[in-house]
Amino acid sequence: MEHRTQSAIFRTEWAKNAARTMLDVIKAITKRSKLITGLALGASTPHQMLYLIAACIPHMHLDSLQGKLDALGMVLIAVVVPIVADLTIYTCIDTLGAQAASRSSKLRALLFMIIPLGASGYVNFLAPAPMLLKGLAAFLVAMIMIAQGLRFIEADWQQLEDFETRNVVIEDVLDEPARPKRPPVTEREKRARRRDFYDAMTNTERYKWRTAWRIKETARLAREVEDSVPVSPAPAGLSVE
Repeated sequence: MEHRTQSAIFRTEWAKNAARTMLDVIKAITKRSKLITGLALGASTPHQMLYLIAACIPHMHLDSLQGKLDALGMVLIAVVVPIVADLTIYTCIDTLGAQAASRSSKLRALLFMIIPLGASGYVNFLAPAPMLLKGLAAFLVAMIMIAQGLRFIEADWQQLEDFETRNVVIEDVLDEPARPKRPPVTEREKRARRRDFYDAMTNTERYKWRTAWRIKETARLAREVEDSVPVSPAPAGLSVE
């Protein structure tokens, strides 16, 4: 057997696990991207809702039915718009990452994403807070786009193939000598095996075996008789239904 150095063994095992490592990395990135997106949406969307609702409070007059309806409409707008904007950003990112999407579809998604991205970041920045927190609130919206964009990893298949070719050591050795092929079993050997098998049976097993053999032989002879008997044509004037 050929002697292999520890370096060759390590390179071979490392290259063999390249595909598995890539899959594990993609799974880990996808999981972290979902976590980042969830945290960013969990902070950004309620932040925008609270700011918009607070901005609507001075304009709410609950002393009449019309005032209550107006207040309800303002609250609905303040709650729904941030959700719709963030979901639109999410949809545009998925379109950009779709491998089968056309170039025009990706360009359209990129242009459309500017509108909800700018609106969401602008509302986050307008909310009253120190300037540092204003910037961080707007940064949260950008983090949604970044986290989702990192999910779409494209593998370089040629690079993976070259890496495996360079590092996998092909073993041209035989650990064991090749075993010669068995010659085909002749009819004489088959009969001898059946005879030895029959001799090893008990009387009960032999009786069952003979009974099963007689049934099979009777069925075979019956089929041969049916095939050998010619079918006589029907007499003229008679129809066989």
